[in-house]
Amino acid sequence: MRGMEDAIQQALPERSRAVLDPRTGLALASAGVRANVSPAGDGVAVSLVIGYPMASDDLPALREAVAAAIAPLPLAGFEVVPR
Repeated sequence: MRGMEDAIQQALPERSRAVLDPRTGLALASAGVRANVSPAGDGVAVSLVIGYPMASDDLPALREAVAAAIAPLPLAGFEVVPR
């Protein structure tokens, strides 16, 4: 179990930050987005802390991109919160 927690804490936040913003096409990391990833049930929960407004109609595409980035682990929770 500790190995999974280490992978979550080290690799998955960076993989999440490499996701492209569906509106701008820029990597989330280049926009200063922080990704908090934690174990949740059989998968992981991702919380993206952003410093700019995001249209609600962009959230489904962003959620799908984050889920693909953290695969094969299932995305058990997802949220975008303002900084």
